[in-house]
Amino acid sequence: MQRAGEPRDANGQVDEGAPAGQAPLLEQVLTALVQDDHWRLLVIQSALIDVLDAQIETLRTEMSRCLMELDADEPPLKAAYHR
Repeated sequence: MQRAGEPRDANGQVDEGAPAGQAPLLEQVLTALVQDDHWRLLVIQSALIDVLDAQIETLRTEMSRCLMELDADEPPLKAAYHR
């Protein structure tokens, strides 16, 4: 008889090769059966991701600005080849 929480394969059979503890957690995540404290943690992590996304966008903007300045300072290619 199969016990609840045992790692299962795609056919619902006990997966003997699955790492212990990972399959039940994965099953919880995939079926969205998480507890309130899990949701709180996910909200915190989501907020951190939003902060990182904003920082990445700031870096992209700054890099684009720097690249445009470099392009403006660089002489045209034709002038560089006609020395």
